[in-house]
Amino acid sequence: MKKTLMMIAVAMFSLAAVAQIPDGTGDIPHIAPDQKDVKIAFLTDTHIFHRGEKTDSLLIPAIAEINSSDCHFVLLGGDNVSTGYEKDIRGAYKIYKKIRKPLFGIVGNHEVIRTDNGNTVHKELYGYDRRMVFRAGEYLFVGFDAGPYNRSSAGMVRAEDLEWLEEQFRKARPGEKIICVSHIPLNYEVANHREVTALLRKYGVKAQICGHAHSTLMLNVDSIPCVMGRRFNYVKKGWGAGYNIIEFKDDSIYLYQKRLDHAAPKLFATQKQGFSPELLKRRGRKLQIAPKTYAEAGAVLFKDLRPAVYAPVMVRGGAAYVGHSNGTLYAFDTTTGEERWRYDMGDILCAEPVWHDGKVIYVSPTGLFTALDAATGKVVWTLQAKGAVTGDPVVVGDMLYCSFGVGLFAKINAATGAVVWTARSGSMQMQCVPAVADGKVVVSTWENDVRCYDDKSGKQLWRWFSGDDKFDFAPGLIFPQIVGDRVYVSINYQIVALDLKRGALIWRDEMSRYRKSMGKSSDGTMLFVQSPNSDIIQLRTDMDCFSPKWTATTPKSKKDRNPTLISSVNGVVYKGTMEGMVIAVRESDGVTLWEHKFSDADINNVCGDEQGNVWIQCLDGKLFKIAR
Repeated sequence: MKKTLMMIAVAMFSLAAVAQIPDGTGDIPHIAPDQKDVKIAFLTDTHIFHRGEKTDSLLIPAIAEINSSDCHFVLLGGDNVSTGYEKDIRGAYKIYKKIRKPLFGIVGNHEVIRTDNGNTVHKELYGYDRRMVFRAGEYLFVGFDAGPYNRSSAGMVRAEDLEWLEEQFRKARPGEKIICVSHIPLNYEVANHREVTALLRKYGVKAQICGHAHSTLMLNVDSIPCVMGRRFNYVKKGWGAGYNIIEFKDDSIYLYQKRLDHAAPKLFATQKQGFSPELLKRRGRKLQIAPKTYAEAGAVLFKDLRPAVYAPVMVRGGAAYVGHSNGTLYAFDTTTGEERWRYDMGDILCAEPVWHDGKVIYVSPTGLFTALDAATGKVVWTLQAKGAVTGDPVVVGDMLYCSFGVGLFAKINAATGAVVWTARSGSMQMQCVPAVADGKVVVSTWENDVRCYDDKSGKQLWRWFSGDDKFDFAPGLIFPQIVGDRVYVSINYQIVALDLKRGALIWRDEMSRYRKSMGKSSDGTMLFVQSPNSDIIQLRTDMDCFSPKWTATTPKSKKDRNPTLISSVNGVVYKGTMEGMVIAVRESDGVTLWEHKFSDADINNVCGDEQGNVWIQCLDGKLFKIAR
C-alpha cells in the first residue's frame, strides 16, 4: 500500500494574450508570427508560500520590470508555489494576473505532491490541460510532465506523454525549431531520460528549458543543450531576487541572469542550438540504467499496463485490482491474466483500492468514494466527501477510515457507505495511511503532529506536536504504525515512539537518519524502518529507547527516497525503491536475500495474496508476480 500524492490531472497552463488553451488538441496558437528570434522572461521556482515570505512582494517589481521589457512572452518553469495548497495557488494567480505579456507555464513537483484540493483548483483558475504547445517566432514550444509523481522520488515521462510528444513534433513546420519545456531536467533526475532524449534527437529538438535545481546552468542532456533557470528569491546563495532571460537567436542560445537590484541583465552562457559535439565532451552526472534482473528472483511480468499506474495494486479473491492513469479501474484474474471487468472512474486514479466483503472500494482525488462488486464491477454504493481526498483509505473490520476533505477525517461504514463520524484533522489535507487498533485511530499530518481519535465516537483523545514546523519534513506522507501499546512515526528523519493511550513521548531517535518508509510484520509484532542509505532495520518494540534488532544492508539501493510501505509476506520483508529496485530481506534474522531491478521507475508497492504469491506494481504500468 503506497501513499501516492500525485494528482497529475494538472500540469500546464496559459494566461494573458492566449485565447485558446495551448494543449495540442486544437489549432496551435502563434503569439509572435512576425518575429524570427524570440526573447523569453523565465520565472521559475518562485515557491510562493502562504506564510508571508518576501517572495510575494518581490514578484510585483519583477513583473513590472518584465512588462516594460522587450521580451516576447513569459514562461513559468514550475514550483510556482511551495505546497500546492489552494490558498497558495490562488495567491499566485492574483500575482501572475499582473503580467501583461503572453504567459505560459508548467507546474512542478511542489504543486502536485502536497495538495489539499486534488489539484482541481488549477483548472478552475487557468482552464488548462497538463500539456502545452504554442508557436513563437520560428520556434515550436512543447511542454510536458517529467514528474516526479510521488513525493521525493525520481521523475519519469509517462508513455502517454511520449506518444503525445511525438504527435506534436510531427506538427513542426518546415524549418521550424522545436524547444521542449519541463520542470525536471532530462538527465539523471528522470528515470527514462534516455528514451525521452532519443525521441528529442530523432526530431532535432534544439533545446530543453527547465527549473527544479534552483541554479542558472547550461546543462548537457544527452548532447542536447538544457537551459536551467534560477530560483526567483535565492537568499541562501547571496543571489537576491531575480529571474532569467533566454534568447533564441541566430541558431544560438543566450542565457542571462537578471537581478532586481542590478540595472541590466548579465550574460551567463551561450550555446549552439541542437545536438553539439562540444556537449559530448562535457562530463555530466547521468543515471546508470541497469539491466532488469527480476527473473532471477523468480518474477514474471504479469501485465504491462502502459501508460502509467499511480495507484498501488490490491490483490484479493483471485483478482488483481489496478487503477490506471487514464481513470480506469481494472480487475484481472490472477491465474489467467484475463480481464474480468473494468470501470471508468472519470478521474486519474491515485489511491489504493481496498477490499470489504466482496467489494472493491476506491476514492478519487475529487473525493468520490465508489464501492464496486468485486465479481462484476457493478456499483454498490457511492459517497461524496466534503472536498478533495488525497489520502489512501484503510479498512478495518466493517469500517473504512480515510481523509474526507481539507482538515477532515472520516469513519465510514464499508458495507453501506454511510458516514459514522467525521473529525477535524487540522487545517491541512490529511494524506497519511491511518492506523487503527485497540479502539483508537491514529493519523499524522503536514502540521508536524500525530492525532489519536476514539474509534467509537470520533472524539480526539490526544495530539502530539513534534515541536518543529518544517513543512517539508512533516509526517504528512508516512505510514504510522501501532505495535502493542505504542505508536511509531517518522518525522523530520527521526523515529518517534508514543504511548498509544496518552500520546506521551516514550523515546525519540534524534540522529536524523531515517526515511518515511515504515511497516510491520504480518503478525503485527515487529516494526521495520528504512535508513537514508536504504538499509532495512528491525526495531525492538519492547525497549524504552531506539534499539535495532538487526540491520539488513542493501548495497545496490543506496540513498533511496521512495516513501513506500515496507511489507512482509511469507516471512520475507520487501521494500521497493525509486529506481525500480526491490529488496527482499529474511524477517527472522535480517539477511538480505536479494536486490533485483524490476523497472527504471518507482515501485508503487509490494503485497501478497491469500496464496502467498508476491505482487509488485511499478509506476510505469508493469505488474509482476512471484509465485509461491
